[in-house]
Amino acid sequence: MSRPGAWSRVASNLWKYVKGDFSKKNYVAEDSSGNRFYEIANSRQNVSRGFDPPTSGAQIEPDLEWQAWLRGTRR
Repeated sequence: MSRPGAWSRVASNLWKYVKGDFSKKNYVAEDSSGNRFYEIANSRQNVSRGFDPPTSGAQIEPDLEWQAWLRGTRR
């Protein structure tokens, strides 16, 4: 089965924007470095996870425990 075309994706994203149907970030925790970790609710796939780096100072990678949580290997 083929993937949808580029214009189909543009139209779909435009329709989502007009409807306001974007997923919200559900913040879970913040580490000592200032990284904020979140899960995206209402996703069709498995839970999507990510982090927002601190706005000020040097950007530091998350600890190993948080990297495992982001990949879904830590339960």
